[in-house]
Amino acid sequence: MRVLTYNLLAGQADDAARLGEATLLLRAAQPDVLALNEATALTQGDGAPLRALEAALGMHATLGVARSGYHVALLVRAAIPEHVEVIDSGVTHVALAATLRWGSHQLQVVAAHLDPFSPVKRLQEVELLLTHLDAHRPSLLMGDLNAISPRDAATARPETWVERYRARHLDEAGALDVRALELLERRHLVDVHAALHAQTLPTRPTTRYATGDRPSQRLDYIFASSELARTATTCVPFEHPNANTASDHLPLYADFAWP
Repeated sequence: MRVLTYNLLAGQADDAARLGEATLLLRAAQPDVLALNEATALTQGDGAPLRALEAALGMHATLGVARSGYHVALLVRAAIPEHVEVIDSGVTHVALAATLRWGSHQLQVVAAHLDPFSPVKRLQEVELLLTHLDAHRPSLLMGDLNAISPRDAATARPETWVERYRARHLDEAGALDVRALELLERRHLVDVHAALHAQTLPTRPTTRYATGDRPSQRLDYIFASSELARTATTCVPFEHPNANTASDHLPLYADFAWP
């Protein structure tokens, strides 16, 4: 099973052109479960881009429409969505919680896009999303979590960040606020990329969107329940000619020897 999470970067003049680039990337990646953040371009033209993406990828999509305009989409291949819930209360953007079935195997998936500005709000959102998961069953929580991992704290160097990025990630005492992702780990969810790599890789910004004031950060994550995480064989940014131009985030994928 291959899962992939990708922030498409909404609100740019070239959204439609970049969606074409992203579609080619996603066709090459061939995910079985796909979470898309900032999926705003998919809603244009009465949803025609979303239908075109489904056809191009051979996947079935569920769209979570966010009041913020930064929508989340969950696409699946072959699996039967037994239950899908749109979570649009208590979150800045929106999240989707789904139960997917392959034959006799069930997988819980939460696709999320957490608050970009407030560590306190992100922690509250994680607390809410955890009520939709049973980490003792095969589970995934994936998306642009906009948070710094405790596993990256030692190398984060916030003293080099401009003020607006320090405000997003420091607590009242001026220390890195890693509580949101710490909570996921305390609830028996595994940061798959960090579990497989002693040195983690950033997911934003890409080459096209790198500027002197944007720190290189790991903001996109795939968390898995412990049993599922033990079957993970790969979790890295997906390499493709369009990966550094289609968005300001890299697509992150993971392969599991499951079910």
